[in-house]
Amino acid sequence: MPSYITYTTLENITGSGLGQTILEDLIDMAEADVGLWLTELGGTADTSSTALKNAVKLLSISYLMTRMRMDGTKPASLNLGDIAMSDNIDAAKAELEAKARRTVESYCNGDTYDGSDVDPEATVVRQDHEMGQFQLDQSKVPAYHDKADDYALNDGTEVT
Repeated sequence: MPSYITYTTLENITGSGLGQTILEDLIDMAEADVGLWLTELGGTADTSSTALKNAVKLLSISYLMTRMRMDGTKPASLNLGDIAMSDNIDAAKAELEAKARRTVESYCNGDTYDGSDVDPEATVVRQDHEMGQFQLDQSKVPAYHDKADDYALNDGTEVT
């Protein structure tokens, strides 16, 4: 019986109608692999860990893709007359599996890794360094000045 996620979670995420037994077996496989990675990396299993739940979800989806490829419901390409459809399931699976592995590695290192390749510190652009250009003390901002006052034009004409 899976312990990180339920079969209904996987069913809701993927829309798969394969049934409880098949989905639980896929989740069990994913949990076993996560367990192996934890052992290899010196980590301990924690079924309440969001990171490990996410890793199991990612692996379960990958294994579901494999299952659908094997039973023919998700071929790599499909031709319907003049219409040809294809996708790269193998690349998607590899990406999911790599992301799951990185998540487990990060968990074992004590990081709060979200599973992405993006380094937040390297990509965040701070804007507060520009603040010196603004006058935040409104008492020092001059009052509104209308050019019409300079020309004594109070007849509604616009001065440009």
